[in-house]
Amino acid sequence: MERSTPYLAYRMPEQEFVTTRQAAEVIGVSYTTIQRMVEQGLLKAWKTNGGHRRISRASLNAYITGKAARKMRPQLLVYHVEKQEAKRQQLAQMLAGWQLPLQVRAFDDGISALVAIGQERPDVLIIDLLMPGVSAFDLLQLLQQPNHPLEGIDIVLTSDMDNAMVQQWASLPANVVFYGYPLPQQQMQGYFQAKTQVL
Repeated sequence: MERSTPYLAYRMPEQEFVTTRQAAEVIGVSYTTIQRMVEQGLLKAWKTNGGHRRISRASLNAYITGKAARKMRPQLLVYHVEKQEAKRQQLAQMLAGWQLPLQVRAFDDGISALVAIGQERPDVLIIDLLMPGVSAFDLLQLLQQPNHPLEGIDIVLTSDMDNAMVQQWASLPANVVFYGYPLPQQQMQGYFQAKTQVL
């Protein structure tokens, strides 16, 4: 059962990590919900030698900031960056067919998307690894850095490359998933269903 405590009413401890119970009090949800959010990649966490989960304070702050912004809109804001029109249309039709509360904006270049992100940050960014003028390797390396420009945004990487090739370049952070073409509809539908459930 969800807690009724307002998620901004609790004063966050100053340490780098907090316990699962503290995170639940901060956001105002149940202990089990926090565990589910970690499993879905919404919060970053690690386990102590004793098996106790510790939640990253930075990821918790990022979630709170995003949640406050989302309270102003009833839909998940999704930005899709893809240079090929056919692929943009394919994904748009796929997302529309699931009848989920999604607001999708499409861009054919990364610069336009970055400008839009500066004005309104999306909940999810879908971006092709092989965008003109953007090195796939550089993008993957960027996502490994703390406080990068896309910090706090859930990222879906797409590419004609396979997952094994991508993993050779870099391991993906918890908030980044990869789907190769042809896009796996069932997996992606499950991903977006999980995201919309925490609106």
